[in-house]
Amino acid sequence: MDAGQPNIAIEHIEASLRLSPRDRIGGPLLAIGIAHLISRRFDEAVPKLLLAIQQNPTSPQAYRVLASCYAHMGRLEDAREIVGRLRAITPLVVPRAVPFRNPEHRELLLSGLRLAMGAETGQRHSASGLSLRLRRACVIPHPGVCRVPLTLSF
Repeated sequence: MDAGQPNIAIEHIEASLRLSPRDRIGGPLLAIGIAHLISRRFDEAVPKLLLAIQQNPTSPQAYRVLASCYAHMGRLEDAREIVGRLRAITPLVVPRAVPFRNPEHRELLLSGLRLAMGAETGQRHSASGLSLRLRRACVIPHPGVCRVPLTLSF
């Protein structure tokens, strides 16, 4: 997927699942779900992500991608419910680092998360008594990782 070819990535992941049918499938299904997300095939991503969560219910990344998919599909109630389940795992809904090399893919995930949280850029949210303001700026410490700074205000 880093090469910007999600369809080829899906083919390779599915081939690996066929070659190793006894392996845990949560990670590969998450990768397929992410590939569908960045291809904007949200309806195809959802079942893969639900299976990934079933395989590994403590994976915050699977919840983030699923919430983003639901939000982009217009299923905001489902997206907010997934964000609630994500918050039971981690207070960090918007990740500090997004491992997508392409800025459009990063923004697709993050914009879906903002929608799922009922947010738009610049709006304030209360989380554990703190008010968090999301900023769109990305600081890239090394290729393939985007750090999204959050401004804390009391």
